[in-house]
Order: sequence, then C-alpha cells, then structure tokens
Amino acid sequence: MIETIRCLIGRRKGFDRVAVGFPGWVEDGIVRTAPNLHPNWMGFDLRRKLEDITTKPVRVINDAEVQGLGHISGDGLEIMITLGTGLGSAVFVDGKLVPGLEIGQQRAANGKTYDGLLNKAALASIGVRRWRKRVLHLVQEIEPVWNYRRLYLGGGNSRHLKQKALPENVTVVSNDGGLWGGHVLWTKPEAVEWDPPTRAGGS
Repeated sequence: MIETIRCLIGRRKGFDRVAVGFPGWVEDGIVRTAPNLHPNWMGFDLRRKLEDITTKPVRVINDAEVQGLGHISGDGLEIMITLGTGLGSAVFVDGKLVPGLEIGQQRAANGKTYDGLLNKAALASIGVRRWRKRVLHLVQEIEPVWNYRRLYLGGGNSRHLKQKALPENVTVVSNDGGLWGGHVLWTKPEAVEWDPPTRAGGS
C-alpha cells in the first residue's frame, strides 16, 4: 500500500502538506487498531512513513473523524458514522473531536458488534432492505444513550439509505466531506487536540 501511495504522489505537483483518513484508531500518527485490515497494521507509524516518502508534514486520523470534520456544525454533541467495509464513527463536542471512540465495536445483538451487523459483508449477506432496518435500529438504540444533537451517516454504503426514513436530526451526507475534512484538519488543528475537562475544584 505504501508503494502504491508513493506512485500516486509521484503524479502530484505543488502540494505542501498531507492529510490522511485511515480506517482504524490512530494515535499520534500510529495505527493502534484496524479491525477490518491485516493485524500487521497495528503499531505501524503511518505518519512517519508518509513523511519519509513525501518529505512533507503529515497528519493522520481515523477516516470517519476526517469525514466528520467536513460535515459537523460545531454546535453541541454530533456523531459521524460511516458505513463501508466496516462501521466507523467519530464523536464531536462543540466542534472538537473526542478521540478513540469506536461505536462499531460496541456489542449489539447475539453477541455481534454493530460493525459485524452493518459492515459490507453483512449487507451482501442479508440484502439492502434488511440492512436498512438494521441501520435504523442502530440509530434508535444509540440516540437515547448519546443524546446527540445531530447524527451524520456517510461512507460508501450510505447510498442505500433513504433520508425520508430517518429521524429529523439524522442526515445522510456525501463522502466529499472527507476532502473538506482534510482541509479542516490543517486549518483548525484545535478541533482534534482534545483537552480533558477539568474536574470541579481542580486546577
């Protein structure tokens, strides 16, 4: 994959920075988990490798987080869920990313995770109609837990969803948001630099 990226970059001219959305949990540019990829990705310093081959500064976060940056309003609690090979997620509070949360790995029905119930393999197995019902069930289950102001549904398989069948505060969004999110990752770095809330009475 790195070699493929190297070849693609070779055709690009005039860029001065790189933003990457990776399908897994990324911390400080290092891949920590990648549920739908080979285990060899775990612990891989993707940022440093890409900086080596581009000689440019690189920022790497989860792909759902990048897409969320391109869609959120910055007001209250907002959640981005991507439906593709797996189920990705990102949580934002007042425009600021809360890192490391993986809603897809939460247990749901029959011991399966939401990822297992709604990923690409599940869609192929049960068909679009039943898969849509599962997505709606997910929405109905997480809303009273998270009390989000807005939920965004994206990713390649979101094209199978019907906006009119979803609650008013749930929006199916374009994957183009990921491109804008890459821009936001550089122009508003404070959006992904999380400072834990200070405890009452603390300094």
